[in-house]
Amino acid sequence: MKLADMQSGIERWQGKVALVTGATSGIGRATAYKLSDIGMDVAVAGRREDRLKEIKTALEAKGRKVLTLAGDQTEADTNHRFFESIRKEWGGVDVLVNNAGKSGGQGFAEVNWSTIESCLDLNVRAAAICMQEAVKDMSGKEDAAIINISSMNAYRCVAGRSSVTYSASKHALRVLTDGLRAEFAAKRSPIKVGMISPGMVNTEWHNRALNDYEYQPLDPEDIAEIAVQMLSAPRHVQVCDVLVRSIEQVV
Repeated sequence: MKLADMQSGIERWQGKVALVTGATSGIGRATAYKLSDIGMDVAVAGRREDRLKEIKTALEAKGRKVLTLAGDQTEADTNHRFFESIRKEWGGVDVLVNNAGKSGGQGFAEVNWSTIESCLDLNVRAAAICMQEAVKDMSGKEDAAIINISSMNAYRCVAGRSSVTYSASKHALRVLTDGLRAEFAAKRSPIKVGMISPGMVNTEWHNRALNDYEYQPLDPEDIAEIAVQMLSAPRHVQVCDVLVRSIEQVV
């Protein structure tokens, strides 16, 4: 893609509305900042209200519009409430970045069901509800996009390194993403549906699971930049899934 084409692709998103879930840290936070930098109004969602207020203060200081949405997305009604708030404030979303996620515990045979259920509720059900709600807002628009933040674990489960339930949830998200994209293609809908599947990323989430990294992981900003590149693609180009990991990551 020529630089001029990419710049034009970025400009067409200025003034549009994005919802980023799991925005209080890591990939979500970096993506919210990046989308704001390209001129979008951003709704940031997460459980930690103090973190959301920090993001709002920082982005509003740069002249951008920000809406904070606090709540636990494992509760189905929370996801509907988020969209109701955005519609009331801005009329709906143009871009959805489904980033909120959680692990399903180590192993599978002995992990308690509440841990499994919570993982599936957030990684699959909440993401699916947000996708359905976003589609309602995006219908009839020339520029609209859903970007699901998945994981390389959507493609494999490495014993001793990844949670079976987490891998299963991300595989389910991958199928939902592929299925929705196919539905839109069949209808000749311009709504883009993409997924980013990172390897190890230097986030609070990964830092809680690991005491130390064996190699230099990706930065959250790396993933945020890929999201912007997906939006920057020409209208006729569909970026389906980007698998990305540190050059030093073996598996």
